[in-house]
Amino acid sequence: MEFFYPCKDSTQSSVSFQNSILIWPALTLGNVGQLSIDLILNTFGFKKVGYIHDEDIVPLAGNDTLTPAGKGVLSTAVEVYQFTNRQNTTITIVQQRSPIIAGHINRFAEKLNQWIKQSGFSQLLFLASTNANKRIDTQLFGTQIRYVASDAVGDNQFIVDRIEKQCGVPPMERSVVIDGDLIELSDRLTGLGRRLMTLATQENSKGIAMVAFILFCSEGDNTQDAIVMSNHVVQYTELTTETSNNNNNTIDFKIPSSWSLIKDGPSINQALYF
Repeated sequence: MEFFYPCKDSTQSSVSFQNSILIWPALTLGNVGQLSIDLILNTFGFKKVGYIHDEDIVPLAGNDTLTPAGKGVLSTAVEVYQFTNRQNTTITIVQQRSPIIAGHINRFAEKLNQWIKQSGFSQLLFLASTNANKRIDTQLFGTQIRYVASDAVGDNQFIVDRIEKQCGVPPMERSVVIDGDLIELSDRLTGLGRRLMTLATQENSKGIAMVAFILFCSEGDNTQDAIVMSNHVVQYTELTTETSNNNNNTIDFKIPSSWSLIKDGPSINQALYF
């Protein structure tokens, strides 16, 4: 059964994922991953190359989220986009707009893991968020983003230096001392992210090279969290273009039209209340 389907103007053979970095969002607290994906897609002009259709994903079709006034093509459950940066590295971004069917996460993760390896992706960058109310003392100050990496990444000092030194993202704290006792902490990954990391760990050197960026946040208007996350993604993948602001090393992101619904929401028929 097919997993990836190319767009009509492409063919299966014309879409190459070899040595590409794959970016995938978590559907979790604040939808930070999904918001970040739309922000990056809208800013850098990624081209849609296909779709992922699978029985374990809730089917979805809706208004275009990137074209102003929704005059583009329909958005579907899982869409695949590509862009080549200045270093001639292909970046593949997947936007997942609907959840995995309850109880099917492990099965979908195994199929996704297999597709990633068969397609020849160089690594997976997973964008996640976690509850800021459950931070330890050392996480209350400074950057609110952490990373977790699979064994295949941990053994690569070049990637580790890029994450920690170039992007300024520290590793997720895995333990804390309280009243003299050492307490083990979770890596804060849940759902699909946790299962993919588990598969990568079980497969050791043969597992996918996976990095998860995890942002501490709370539910609400998470657009600013998405901007923070997107800045780190841009730094890590070297997606710098004319949108870069040389004065403060930030990106002049182009806000997607769909974000207007976050603050304003859809219009409501006032007659309902009279």
